[in-house]
Amino acid sequence: ATSGFTAPQVSSDSAVVIRLTISQGNREISTDTSITVKNQVTTTPPKDDGGGGGGGAINLYWLLVLLWFAGHARTRRLPNLTF
Repeated sequence: ATSGFTAPQVSSDSAVVIRLTISQGNREISTDTSITVKNQVTTTPPKDDGGGGGGGAINLYWLLVLLWFAGHARTRRLPNLTF
């Protein structure tokens, strides 16, 4: 035989008495067990305010500027220098 138990939600730690009764025909045996169900305090994670993460924008800016200069330097013709 198997048994299961789902603890109730409680607002403070509470003692719960569980009685197990087994019967067969006209015979019966019972046993009591006391367990403590602990109150679980659930916390909500702080709400993300969307702040932060802006530090990477300046790096992207400089990357685009460097790419623009690199592309611009390729298309510019250097004057022919003769010695």
